Amino acid sequence: MADFKGGVRNEKILGPHGDRRYLTKVIRPPITRLQIAQFAAASDEFSPLNLDDEQAKNAGYHSVYAPGLMSLGFVEEALRAFASNMKIVALKGTFQRLIWPGDKLSAEGLLVRRYQKHDEARVLFTLWCENQHSEVVMRGSAIGIMFKNADEENRSRKTLPPISHKSHQALVDKCSTILDLAANNSSNKAAQTKELV
Repeated sequence: MADFKGGVRNEKILGPHGDRRYLTKVIRPPITRLQIAQFAAASDEFSPLNLDDEQAKNAGYHSVYAPGLMSLGFVEEALRAFASNMKIVALKGTFQRLIWPGDKLSAEGLLVRRYQKHDEARVLFTLWCENQHSEVVMRGSAIGIMFKNADEENRSRKTLPPISHKSHQALVDKCSTILDLAANNSSNKAAQTKELV
């Protein structure tokens, strides 16, 4: 029987030794109202529907609910547990259901494809997050760049050569000159406007 989690037929995605490439399932303890408030503070998104029961009930919900981005954070955690030598370059998701206080979420994923792009080893994942009732609350995907070792990863981070102190100072001086000219031009225009009046 085929499994269609995340929109991908799992039986078709096999690793080099015939094993399936599932991410380690990350199971979170029940979501608390404190976690929801902390997440709102960390993301600087203070929606009253996430924090105030009365506002949520007035809007037609039975209580506050968690921001959907929490589930995306949980699948990111599963990705990082899958490979420590991977840089996530794209992560996206669509939120399917609301997450309520007390929900126990599990984040899962499946390696769908390995490919080369710009001489980089890339991997594509399909991801999903379920609640305790096995209902999908978030479905998404991610692309990661795999590194052979720490040296290769460090080389990828050095995209531009360092700038010399002399060049840096020349840029700072040029910026200061441009700002001074802009300030003088605006004060000259203000003086000309006063003369016309």
